[in-house]
Amino acid sequence: MPHALVVSMNLRWLPYFVSMRQAAGLEPVRIRLGKVEREPLAQGAGANTFHFDEQGRMWKVLEPASGTQELKLAGIMGDRLQPGRYSVNGGEPVEARDGFVTLRLHSGLEEIVVSKVP
Repeated sequence: MPHALVVSMNLRWLPYFVSMRQAAGLEPVRIRLGKVEREPLAQGAGANTFHFDEQGRMWKVLEPASGTQELKLAGIMGDRLQPGRYSVNGGEPVEARDGFVTLRLHSGLEEIVVSKVP
C-alpha cells in the first residue's frame, strides 16, 4: 500500500502541466467519453478521471450528463485555450471563443481530440 500512495503523490502534478501545454497549443486536448466509476470508499476521492493510452498520452475521461448536447472544451484541467483556430477530430477549423471550443455531441462519439491549427 505505501507504494501506491507514493505513485499517486508523484503524479498529481501531471494533469496540470499537460493542461497548460494544451492551453498554449503545444499539445492536443484529448477527451474520452464514457462511464466514469468513482470508488465509493475512497477518502477524498477526486473529481477527475484520466486514461493513459498505449503511447502514454493522457486523456481526461468525461461522462456527459443525460441530455447534454454540447461540450465546451478547454485544457483537461480547465486552462483556457489561446485565441485561434482549432480542429476537432481532424474536422474543419473552428474559432476558440473565450478560451473554449464548443463541440456538438452525437451518438457514437467516444474520443475527442482538439488540436491547434497553425
